[in-house]
Amino acid sequence: MTTMKIGSRAPKSARAKTGKGPGRTRLRPDIQGLRAFAVIVVISDHLLRWPSGGFIGVDIFLVTSGFVITASLLREHDKTGHISFTGFCKRRIKRIMPASTLTLTATVIAAYFLFGPGRFLSTVSDSLWALFFSANWHFAAAGTDYFQAAGPVSPVQHFWSLSVEEQFYFVWPWLLLGIFALMAKAGRAGSSKTVAGVCVFLVCAASFSWAMHESATAPTTAYFSTFTRTWELGVGALLAVLAPLALRIPSGIRPFLAWVGIAGMVASLFLISNSSVFPAPSGVLPVISAALFILAGTGASEHRGITPFTNPASRYLGDISYSVPLAFPCDYLRGIPVSGA
Repeated sequence: MTTMKIGSRAPKSARAKTGKGPGRTRLRPDIQGLRAFAVIVVISDHLLRWPSGGFIGVDIFLVTSGFVITASLLREHDKTGHISFTGFCKRRIKRIMPASTLTLTATVIAAYFLFGPGRFLSTVSDSLWALFFSANWHFAAAGTDYFQAAGPVSPVQHFWSLSVEEQFYFVWPWLLLGIFALMAKAGRAGSSKTVAGVCVFLVCAASFSWAMHESATAPTTAYFSTFTRTWELGVGALLAVLAPLALRIPSGIRPFLAWVGIAGMVASLFLISNSSVFPAPSGVLPVISAALFILAGTGASEHRGITPFTNPASRYLGDISYSVPLAFPCDYLRGIPVSGA
């Protein structure tokens, strides 16, 4: 894989002063706390089946991921004048592959001892799909109903959302590269982010429209589909593109905006259930609420008034938010009684 470098070099005054290398993202305490919140509600949903909308933690993750990755790519372009697709992939592999490979390997080994031959082989198959970030399409094709599973749940079913993210990450940098290249060739490099914002908005609109259609006509596929989830990642990406505008938000109203977002996310936990039409339109409330929370802290010099999200414990849980749900063993426990299958 080669390094794709495009775009004119940004002036020093425009380059971000973050991290030790291109694309390195400074960890915002509020976003780490938001990730912690998402982890807690996802685990609560898996373990306790409470609250009814605990699964919206995944949607919060998608919005957050779209924002963080896009901010990282834009920061790299501002700092170096180009985006290295090779470097981006290396960073993703370094972050994702060790934990996911270890988890999948442990899952297959555990399945050998805990499950019967039939379920063991299906677990191996599911794990291979998960390893290559295609689990969501695999479960969609199999007709898996996330909420009404007729039989034992696959111990790697939770890898579906990681698959959605990685598929988005493979396409999104290339789209940005194309936009920057075309605008530079046209002599309008300064308008690149505006064009990127318009493109993201159009992608979000198309994805949301498709999600509305699929959620009503093919809800099982809609839940796992990358096309019906892209708008959630896109909302986060759009926030990153429009981040300079957030500098205009008065510091005095930032905590208020953050708490409106928190209230919306908490309300989602109880207003949404497995009978809701999902991911659209029911996903709008948690997605917009998470976006509002992120917006409140974008461009802020400090994050005041949201201690439940910025305290050391929340930030630590946010730091390990990828690994914790990845290896959560609840699906193993549900599978043990059917070991003869």
